[in-house]
Amino acid sequence: MLKRSKKLHFGSILTTVTITMVVVMLGFLHYRAQMREREQISRSQMLMQNLSSLLAEFERLEALIHESDKEPYPQVMVKYLDIAAALHFQLAQLVTSKSSTLLYNSNFDTLQTKSNTYLDKYQKLLAMKYEPRPEEEWASQYLALADVGMLSFISGWSRQEGERLSDNLNSSQQMRDALLLAAIISLIAMVVFHIIYHRIVMNEFSRCDDAILQNQVNSDIFEYIEKMAGMGHAYYAFNEKKLFFSTNLYRILGYAPFEDEPSFRMYLRKIYYPDLTPLLEKLKSMTLAKGPVETSVRIMLPQGEIRNVRLLGHIRNDRQGRIAVFVTKDVTSEIASQEMLRELNANLSLQNRLFRHVESVASIGYYTHILDSGSQLFSENLFRLLGFSPDSFTPSKKILLSHVLDEDKEVASSWADPESEFDDRQKVTIRIRDRYDSIKYLSLSREFFEDDNERILVVTFMDVSVEASINRDLENKNIELFRSNAELESFNHIASHDLQEPIRKIQTLISMLKSLPDLHMPEKGEDYVRRIKRSASRMQLLILDLLKFSSVSNQTKKFEPASLYTLVETVLDELSLKIVEKGAEVNVSWLPEASVIPSQMQQLFTNLIENALKFGAQDRKTIVNIFTEEVTDYEKSLFSAVDRANLLKITVQDNGIGFDPNLAETIFIIFNRLHDKQNFEGSGIGLAICKKVVENHGGIIFANSIPGEGSSFTFIISNELVETASRG
Repeated sequence: MLKRSKKLHFGSILTTVTITMVVVMLGFLHYRAQMREREQISRSQMLMQNLSSLLAEFERLEALIHESDKEPYPQVMVKYLDIAAALHFQLAQLVTSKSSTLLYNSNFDTLQTKSNTYLDKYQKLLAMKYEPRPEEEWASQYLALADVGMLSFISGWSRQEGERLSDNLNSSQQMRDALLLAAIISLIAMVVFHIIYHRIVMNEFSRCDDAILQNQVNSDIFEYIEKMAGMGHAYYAFNEKKLFFSTNLYRILGYAPFEDEPSFRMYLRKIYYPDLTPLLEKLKSMTLAKGPVETSVRIMLPQGEIRNVRLLGHIRNDRQGRIAVFVTKDVTSEIASQEMLRELNANLSLQNRLFRHVESVASIGYYTHILDSGSQLFSENLFRLLGFSPDSFTPSKKILLSHVLDEDKEVASSWADPESEFDDRQKVTIRIRDRYDSIKYLSLSREFFEDDNERILVVTFMDVSVEASINRDLENKNIELFRSNAELESFNHIASHDLQEPIRKIQTLISMLKSLPDLHMPEKGEDYVRRIKRSASRMQLLILDLLKFSSVSNQTKKFEPASLYTLVETVLDELSLKIVEKGAEVNVSWLPEASVIPSQMQQLFTNLIENALKFGAQDRKTIVNIFTEEVTDYEKSLFSAVDRANLLKITVQDNGIGFDPNLAETIFIIFNRLHDKQNFEGSGIGLAICKKVVENHGGIIFANSIPGEGSSFTFIISNELVETASRG
């Protein structure tokens, strides 16, 4: 269509130029005819004027011949000579306008001859007039002069020139009118042609514009499709030796669109070097008869990224000649997707195997009911839970319920019924009888999966036979534990009342025995009495410590915000006599407020301070320091992530006799003593109570010591409500 428009446009220009040239030519011819007409008129008028002047001179000669009788001969000759000179001048003028005649040029020669003849005869006649000659001879000579017909010749020539000029003017006017008419007709034809052409061309241009617009739209759509499909194309016209790249091919190669003039070097230098030689071999094999050539290569982008592309080359002929077309498609994401799909399939296969393995190890089976299609499925392990091999029969709800004990069949049926409404988080346990008549306990849970296409009910069966057996054992042990707790409470009652009563009596009787005035016991007897009293005191202390340990273990854990500094001050008040008696010094640093069990925390500080006083060195003053410390990263790692946020670390340090560091863990075991009971009092329960108190607060306790230099006991507790308390 564009070529047709170009041809039409070229034809219109050629036609317009031709008509314009014709009109110009006609105008020029009209102008030339008019100019020639004017020139001819001027020359003809000049010729006729010269003829008229010549005729006038000859008429003067005629008049002179008749007037000669009145004037003398010399005057007549003078006049004759003047007229003859004028005649010769007029004849000379007339000869110069020889080309102006419209008649025959021979008239000029005839005029010259006649003029010469006429003048000769005239001279003779004039001479004869003044000579005595006979009248008849003069009349004869006059007739001979008249026969020359000079006046009639000149008059006839002038008349003929006028007639010929008139005829020529009429012909010229007709020709000019014809030229003007032809020019007008040509102009009208050009106007009509342009009107028709304008309509044709406008229609043609309109269709051409529509075609161009459609072609542009198609190009934009094609470019957009190329971009969406990750494709680009190039073609090489062999006739024009011109290479073209599409916009998206620039992008695939890592260039900005139309960044540079396209060339094969520009394309090939982007090819990953190991793929360049195979690609060139493929391109060399392209022929018109062989068909398309297809290959895969990699291209290297400026940032080092490698893209996988698919290249298709094809040679074909069309109206423009032979063309090579190259289509390049970016298949990087496609290859990555395929690789990902392979990995997903491998992972899915692995997950299926793992799922079957986990299902088997966890003793879990699944019953699936696809509601829309009515399909029912058993997992492989559900077959095994029922005592069958996988896929040994067609699954159905009826077969599943046939293995459920009658007492649990109604519950199992409700759970497998899609219409039943249950809390999906709710669980229930049923009993089944497998193929081998073994009773199994199965825990049930279910869940609905629903989308636009399907609704699926999944009921999970988990073999909890072992857990059921363990639960039965736990129930029996709980019963025994309840009985043991009751016995322990009875023991506590006995220990707090009945066991202390004999000891008090022993101590009372010994006191009474020693108060008898007439009792004289040997020294050995005195020693026995002292031993009995010491043993009774130790027994009473042991019972009291056991009661303390029991109360710490069984006491209700009621946490309250309390000032640890105040608790320590209370303990120091209670132990003030022992501190004074020991001559010890107790230093308490700032201690925060904490959420604790106040009574147990007070017992903890009491035991730790008493322990420091008890094992003070004999050669130096006992000094006890109580302070807080920063929790180390290792110590934080011993707690859960939630508890790490608020940890409280307190140390009770002394400068006593210390202990073997290798025994730092065993000193918190109940009844474990590090020193002999002869030199150091105690039941071996105090530090065990400390450990129990710290554990009740969710913390840890540990000890460090250097023998002969002192010991330190540190406890760390988790406290969510730590608040800063002023010391005062």
